[in-house]
Amino acid sequence: MAIKVLNKETNKEYFLLGTGYGMSQSARSSFLGGDLFPNIEEDSVQKITVCDEFGRIIWFDSSDIRVISIDGEALEIENNDSNDILDLCPACGYKIRKADTVCPDCELSLR
Repeated sequence: MAIKVLNKETNKEYFLLGTGYGMSQSARSSFLGGDLFPNIEEDSVQKITVCDEFGRIIWFDSSDIRVISIDGEALEIENNDSNDILDLCPACGYKIRKADTVCPDCELSLR
């Protein structure tokens, strides 16, 4: 199954290889409690692995990538709900719904 994705910043297309989840944690002794009450810092990052037309493997943040087709077929979700697609985002052209207050793609405030 081939999944084509688009980098939102560069508009360059890639093939999705997989996803990953990175986590890190560091602890250092606190001033008053020492090792008994350490200062702990945590971080997590969702990454996506893609390859370009030359087969080079590249990692992107998941928020920078959008799926555009699966097995050569463009994404179209059929839904007869009252929140159906109403318009296109004026900034990026992404399909938006009546209930959206923020564009799900470029995060432009719509109201």
